[in-house]
Amino acid sequence: MQTPDSLVLTTADYLHRYHNDRNEAESAVLTFLANLFRLKRVLFVGYSLGDLEILEYVVAKTGGSRNDMPDHFILQGYFSHELDLMKLMTAYYAELGLRLIPYSRDENDWNQLVSVLEHLVRELPRPQSTEGAETLRNITEMGALLG
Repeated sequence: MQTPDSLVLTTADYLHRYHNDRNEAESAVLTFLANLFRLKRVLFVGYSLGDLEILEYVVAKTGGSRNDMPDHFILQGYFSHELDLMKLMTAYYAELGLRLIPYSRDENDWNQLVSVLEHLVRELPRPQSTEGAETLRNITEMGALLG
């Protein structure tokens, strides 16, 4: 790592990195996130939406779903005895324009996530472009998201 000062390791680091008191211009990170959440569908995996600051930012910046299809998804594992919790979280996320994609942790615990992600990758439509062109397009899109 060439710039260890840029690592976000603590809550204080996180708050400093994403701080915006609404009186200043947004940081490049916030601009990137705003454009990402507005222009792309995002799949949050694991703990990523457990951080309420990120969840608040997603909802505040995107205004939730723009149509019948949610704009963003969260992939989260549950044990069978957590069925009621999973149902509550499904409703909670739906109110925010997010769709919960639950999976069972009963047999493989967190290791099941690998199988679920492999399944999702197989089911996603394949781009028609070549790998190099796809990479260049992704880099160009990421640059555009920075504003």
